Amino acid sequence: MQTTLNRVALVLALLGCDSKKPPEMKVGASAQSQVATPAVIVAARPELGGNLLALGEQQLELAVEHDGLVRAVVFDGQGQRIDDATVTVGVALTTENGRKVALSLARDQQRTCFWSKANVGDALGLSTIPVSVGVGGKTRSGTLSQYALLPAPRFGGQVIAVGGFGVELVATPERISAHVLDSFGEAVTRIDLELKLELGPEGILPLTWDAPSMSYLVTLDGQGDPRTRPLGLTLTADGKAHFGAVGALRARAGRRSGAASGALPR
Repeated sequence: MQTTLNRVALVLALLGCDSKKPPEMKVGASAQSQVATPAVIVAARPELGGNLLALGEQQLELAVEHDGLVRAVVFDGQGQRIDDATVTVGVALTTENGRKVALSLARDQQRTCFWSKANVGDALGLSTIPVSVGVGGKTRSGTLSQYALLPAPRFGGQVIAVGGFGVELVATPERISAHVLDSFGEAVTRIDLELKLELGPEGILPLTWDAPSMSYLVTLDGQGDPRTRPLGLTLTADGKAHFGAVGALRARAGRRSGAASGALPR
């Protein structure tokens, strides 16, 4: 009997067993490598003045204009442009009468962005926009539901999307005015909106309502032309904040003739 007990004790010792608690498991490097770490997505900053959509490991900026011009930039999960000739972008627009217009956007070599001009015929609607982005042989799809149709500027500025709003920004070295529009491009004359401009070294600048111009204004120090610098705009309405940005305010002269000739409008 004693011999049997001795054998059992020897087996337990060799197995590292403890009748009071299970053996402690030490996780080595090989085991740790199997634990997946969730990727941290860094929100991209819009460059064209369009709306941003997350698509898994990629992000897509889409700027849709009233006349059917569509421009796009593809970013990675860290908010950097993806400069790859194999990237593909497809969208499907819907007109007000329900007609679908599918577009495959062409890559513009100089600007590393994508564009196409839809022959919409009638006005575009605000239906959700199905999109697809192909990167590295893998295609991701999604839908853009909150966006603004960007009309031609009325005051010589540039219209950018800020959530579901459009905002025409008119800049001089001395001041910037912001004319707020709804999702269809119609003027919004609410005076209870809160607008804040992010402009490089100047930091965050609040804009105030100016009744004579029916716009929100901010006065600058006149040092440097704000039209050549990236800027961001936060618009808060009914307690909800919306953000938009653009790499630089661009000139609009010759835009339509450029689209007709097959060159991306500047």
